[in-house]
Amino acid sequence: FFDDVPFPSESLVDERAAAMQGPALILGSSKPLTDEDIERIQQLGRSQKQRSFSSVGRFGVGINCLYHLSDTPVLLANNALHIFDP
Repeated sequence: FFDDVPFPSESLVDERAAAMQGPALILGSSKPLTDEDIERIQQLGRSQKQRSFSSVGRFGVGINCLYHLSDTPVLLANNALHIFDP
């Protein structure tokens, strides 16, 4: 889902967050993420699933391809906001 609506940036806690006020590419997953999934996402390009031929994400590029679209992908999962800034 592409959200091209910019949001106000006058009342932000930190003025550097103004760049994250839109537009946004929003992706969803039909599978909940585990804490282990989030830990693996943080390991840029180092998949632990290379030998599991039936496993999604075994090549270590999956979510990491978001860096072609964003300098700082943001993930909302497991009641936490994860900001990835390699």
